[in-house]
Amino acid sequence: MSLGENIRDLRKTLGLTQEALGEKLGMAAQTVSKWERGESMPDAALLPPLADALDCSLDSLFDRRTTRFTDAANASKDWLLTLTGKDRWLGALRLGRILQTSLGRFWEHPAFQPDHTVDFYDDSISVTGLITTDEGFTLSSRNETMPFFVLFPEPEAGWGPLLEEDVPEFWEMLAKEPVRRAVRRIYAGEIPQTFDQSWALEKGGLDPETLADLEKLEAVGVLPAQIDGVKSRIYYSDYPLCLLIVLLMSTVRKDMNVGFSAYGRKAPFLREKQSKGPKDNR
Repeated sequence: MSLGENIRDLRKTLGLTQEALGEKLGMAAQTVSKWERGESMPDAALLPPLADALDCSLDSLFDRRTTRFTDAANASKDWLLTLTGKDRWLGALRLGRILQTSLGRFWEHPAFQPDHTVDFYDDSISVTGLITTDEGFTLSSRNETMPFFVLFPEPEAGWGPLLEEDVPEFWEMLAKEPVRRAVRRIYAGEIPQTFDQSWALEKGGLDPETLADLEKLEAVGVLPAQIDGVKSRIYYSDYPLCLLIVLLMSTVRKDMNVGFSAYGRKAPFLREKQSKGPKDNR
């Protein structure tokens, strides 16, 4: 499509007349008409304000359909840096969910046009998004309790090797109510960042078994020490994010309302890695 034809189509999409577009640029309607008929071209200095008037990028103005990764990445970064505080987090979440729709080929569905899917996907009916493909899976939520976006690209060998070794101790420890209560107290700041055995037993309500389980969970670390010549142990509380994620997800899962799903996966999630046969040199 020529530049003139593109100017005409973009103008009509916005519902602008040639006179209205000309007024935005300080030009006569006849000049706009010549552009659209291909009889003349806008000056280079006019291209940025022309793109702004037509609510498009310079690439779109020239009907360039390809965008370099660095251009898209910098454009996203620059936009996020215009936001502050909570708005920046919400902006990043929105970008994540738009990426999710593209990974699920949602925008390629004939029932939806690219001009409308962003508004559709930001609508409240789409609380939780889930996409599974042979390349990996994504999960996101706009639930006010815990909005998030996660992307799990599948490694070449699949996820099987990551789960070959069972860790029943992890779940056995979390099955103990005193341990779960202590973990919540750590995240709530009710357990100090550093404490010794006497504080744990006398004031902290942490018995030796619970302390040992917290060590195994890596929710607390321990350092050997001597206090007034007496051997002791100094503990320091930590915030293992993997444990926090498990606890949060187990809490909010019941509130998830899946409003968008696209299932394109053909292979099972756990499978043996396919060995490559000998090369055929014929």
